[in-house]
Amino acid sequence: TDKVHVEHNGTRVSTPNIESGNGTVKNVVSVKNDSASSATVQVRATVYDANNNQVAQATSSSQSISANNSASITVQPVVSSPLLWSTQAPNLYTIITEVISDGSTVDTYKDRFGFRYYTFTRATGFTLNGVKTKLNGVCMHHDQGALGSAAYVDAMRRQIIKLKDMGVNSIRATHNPYSKTFYELCDELGVMVIEEFFDGWKGPKNGNSNDF
Repeated sequence: TDKVHVEHNGTRVSTPNIESGNGTVKNVVSVKNDSASSATVQVRATVYDANNNQVAQATSSSQSISANNSASITVQPVVSSPLLWSTQAPNLYTIITEVISDGSTVDTYKDRFGFRYYTFTRATGFTLNGVKTKLNGVCMHHDQGALGSAAYVDAMRRQIIKLKDMGVNSIRATHNPYSKTFYELCDELGVMVIEEFFDGWKGPKNGNSNDF
């Protein structure tokens, strides 16, 4: 990367007002300056729809970042009449984050996201985009049977499509986090995920001495 760049996993994209129909995309960007002198930077965020049409853009004001330091910069483009993500219609958008220093783009970062909102309450259960929804799910390990634990994109895509054909709209990632690609495929194909970090917390099981 350039000396001035987006930090590793340095973007956080959210859609805080979508429940009211407002298509604001809040992009909080951590920018790192690894150079020996201060740098004046801007962040530009451009949103594209699934057909690669530009639907929104915004640029932050200039901000100075001292040498060997980082800064959090927020930029909020607004998408007009955004399409919601659901399990039946998994509409996705792409946001391109650009770090601009001295008038030139020195780093770019790409994220995919969807507009959606949900509630989880004792009284009404789970709703997605205001619609009461049952989680028709499976509990599944991360491996691909005889293929083992390698994250083969085609194998995961085939697996998720077959589960969708069965009526599945959610997957419990049982016992361990999956690969990043698996979550991207679920976003693309319209599947909700319940992510489980570990299956052992306070004590080992099955005679294992190194459980968490």
